[in-house]
Amino acid sequence: MARKKKVAVKELTTALKIKCTLRKMTEYGKVLPDWNPAKEKSGRYSSSRWSSKVSKGKYPVMVYVDGDFDSHFDEGLLPEEVAYACVNFLNTPPPRKKYAKRTPKPLYGTLNVVRQHLKRDEENNAYFEMVLSTDQRKNKNFWGTGLA
Repeated sequence: MARKKKVAVKELTTALKIKCTLRKMTEYGKVLPDWNPAKEKSGRYSSSRWSSKVSKGKYPVMVYVDGDFDSHFDEGLLPEEVAYACVNFLNTPPPRKKYAKRTPKPLYGTLNVVRQHLKRDEENNAYFEMVLSTDQRKNKNFWGTGLA
């Protein structure tokens, strides 16, 4: 009987941070664009486990990431490096408010890249279509919940 091989997931290996944002989307996207169009969130939990790429206790989230990526491509960075640097920026917690007792946590939990694709829109602006894994099963910034 053959045993399954464990695939090592790439963790963030860069200290570089590139400013980026998650694109807002409606609950059903282009399938039902008029269904609750006023309410938007930053991404959606995936309904699959992505097999060996997402470990137990992590939940896959599908997002679109916007930013000024072309200037970093001109510097010679690869799209994979830019994606990891952008996720590194998203993992930084917001600044602490004055007189706050607790240190803030990242808005989306601890994110890791599972899959990323560089795409271009109609105006030839670069954006990433990503599958990220987070450690939060239910986050107010994403549609749905993570699978148990």
